[in-house]
Amino acid sequence: IALETGGSVRTALQPQCERLSQSHAVSHAARALSEEASVQSIVVFTRSGASAHLISKDRPRTPILAYTPSERVYHQLALWWGIWPHHLEMRGTTEELIAVVEQRLLDDKLVQRGEHVVIMGGLPVASQARTNFVKLHRVGVSR
Repeated sequence: IALETGGSVRTALQPQCERLSQSHAVSHAARALSEEASVQSIVVFTRSGASAHLISKDRPRTPILAYTPSERVYHQLALWWGIWPHHLEMRGTTEELIAVVEQRLLDDKLVQRGEHVVIMGGLPVASQARTNFVKLHRVGVSR
C-alpha cells in the first residue's frame, strides 16, 4: 500500500495555484513593492479603470492615485476601495506623463522630493495597452 500511495502523497500536498494574468501579476507586484519599499502612494495610469480596479482588489496599505483622461472612469474610480481619482490627458511619452504626475504630486503636497512611489499601468501609456508595467520611482530625482 505504501508503494502505491507514496507517489500520490507528494502530489496531494502541492498547492494548486491558478495562473495569474499578466495584468494581475503586475498588480500583485505593485502591492508587494509598495509594502516592501515603504512608498507614499501607488500611481496608476488607466484609461478604462481596469488597472486601478486590479490594485484596489489587492487592498494595499498605501493610497492609490489613479489618473485617467475619462470623466466617466473618473467617477467610477471614486467608488472603488482606496482610490483617489485624478483627471489627466494622456498625451506624450510615458516619461513625460510621469513628469507631469510627479509635479502634481509635489504641488498637491502628496509626496516630498526623494520619497518613492510605485507607478503602474499599460505601456505605452498613451494607448489602450493592458496593465504591463510597474516602476519604483523616486520623486524629484533627475534621471
